Amino acid sequence: PVRIVLDRGLRIPKNAHVFDKSIPTIVFIEKRGGKLESTEKNTAFEAIDFSNNVAKQIVTILFKHKIQSVIIEGGAKTLQTFIDENLWDEARVFTGNVCFKNGVEAPILKHKKEIVTKNIKNDVLKIYVND
Repeated sequence: PVRIVLDRGLRIPKNAHVFDKSIPTIVFIEKRGGKLESTEKNTAFEAIDFSNNVAKQIVTILFKHKIQSVIIEGGAKTLQTFIDENLWDEARVFTGNVCFKNGVEAPILKHKKEIVTKNIKNDVLKIYVND
């Protein structure tokens, strides 16, 4: 596995677990003047423009690193970016029996086709594919 991290402003502390060198890690940062070279084993920094087509830039760079499949475990904004740019094949959506009245809304899937519904204890898992 390869860890992929979005750290636009290089705010993750250098001693964070994600930089433990145990597995290859690619860190996406904001494009600036000059180039940031990593001196860390198993860590690569890739600069992108966070204001334009973020998901497309990420998958292009991942392809350059010979990565052809990725699981996105992001927040709503990151997930929605990949959905909006139509760069998804499958989504697994868990729904519980608790309804939150406030907070961040879930991403909205477009072009979806439900292929599986499973009950897992008190939750429901629905698997969708990009139609």
